Amino acid sequence: MRPSPLTTGQRELFPLTLSGILPDCPLGQHLELVGNVGSDRYYCKRDSNGTPIRATEWFYTSLAGHLNIPVPDFAPIQNPINNEILFGSKHQWNTADQVAVSTFLTTPQISDPVIGSNSAWLRAYLARLYVFDIFIANPDRQFVNFLLVPAGGGRRLLAFDFASADLKTLSSRNFQVADTQTLLVGRRLRRLHGGFDLQSAYEMLDWIAGLSASWGENTIESMPNGWLDEVEKGRICDQWSNGGTNDRIAALRSGLRDESLL
Repeated sequence: MRPSPLTTGQRELFPLTLSGILPDCPLGQHLELVGNVGSDRYYCKRDSNGTPIRATEWFYTSLAGHLNIPVPDFAPIQNPINNEILFGSKHQWNTADQVAVSTFLTTPQISDPVIGSNSAWLRAYLARLYVFDIFIANPDRQFVNFLLVPAGGGRRLLAFDFASADLKTLSSRNFQVADTQTLLVGRRLRRLHGGFDLQSAYEMLDWIAGLSASWGENTIESMPNGWLDEVEKGRICDQWSNGGTNDRIAALRSGLRDESLL
């Protein structure tokens, strides 16, 4: 299946406004608050220690969704207390769901009403997600960064949390994967599901390489003002429009082929 034609222009053009903030919610490394927007709940993030968390999440969550990696709904969320615009990921899980995710990911699959017969599908999905995480320099793909949600009488596997990825490595040929959760969890899942699907991983790289020159610019321009300074916006846009990502894709392809990145 080729990438979806959906663009970030179909995201919310204006921020949603929090109607309430939940007290005593456990906050993660990058999570600022959990709040309500009408009847929906969003997990909201802000920038931290000079790192553009909001822009990183926006850019890479948009990219993942565009490349057929299902992700939770997301939107800019305004905190009415200080008018700060946060990155919000829609709540679609609970503690029981996390148990189901771990069970699903660590059990050889037989069949599912939506995704069909099994480990072959999951092996391809995991290969595409793994190479995507390596491309964006995301070292933190753990079991808790997956969701399993109801879909058409079956279940749909979603990936979320790209806050630890890096917007500055899009053209780098270097990969820091040793001892990362992405590598360790990836290896464990490959052992459980029959190895690494190299063809599906290459397919993901082909999809990334085939993105239009305007994709990066459109995605950057669709995010709220102030999330990224103009210099960084220009640098990212130049990399996408001038083929700056090609070197990284070529190096990643080579690292998969010789298994140095596995």
